[in-house]
Amino acid sequence: MTDKDPWANIKGGKPRVGDVAEGSMTLTPEKTKAFADISGDHNPLHFDEEAAKRSIFGERIGHGAMMIGAINGVMVQKIPGPGAVMMHADWRFSNPVRVGEEITARVEVLEVRDDKPICKVRTSVIRSDGVICLEGDILTYVSPV
Repeated sequence: MTDKDPWANIKGGKPRVGDVAEGSMTLTPEKTKAFADISGDHNPLHFDEEAAKRSIFGERIGHGAMMIGAINGVMVQKIPGPGAVMMHADWRFSNPVRVGEEITARVEVLEVRDDKPICKVRTSVIRSDGVICLEGDILTYVSPV
């Protein structure tokens, strides 16, 4: 690593503005239960059909944090790559995800700093019916791993 290139030891190298990566996952009932067990979020909207029908959603919904997890998976597996951590996030949750539905997380590089291994990415999560559920920007730091 040189003193002048903070990206020199970053696995995968320096991302480029415009780089895009996606990854899909299905919010299965098993994953929903596992997430609830880990997080402690056993909200009836995720598990109780009757409670969910009475809600503004009208059906069981997945955890919003599972969408964040899908984004994080794309960031660490693809771009900016291994060692990426979130420094700041500004998200809008505009629509629910549904239990049993496939979602696609998308990450696009907007800015890359030359003085530090930091970049800004635009993120979104899209349901299988094309509806955007989450969108916003993240400032990331990429650590050598």
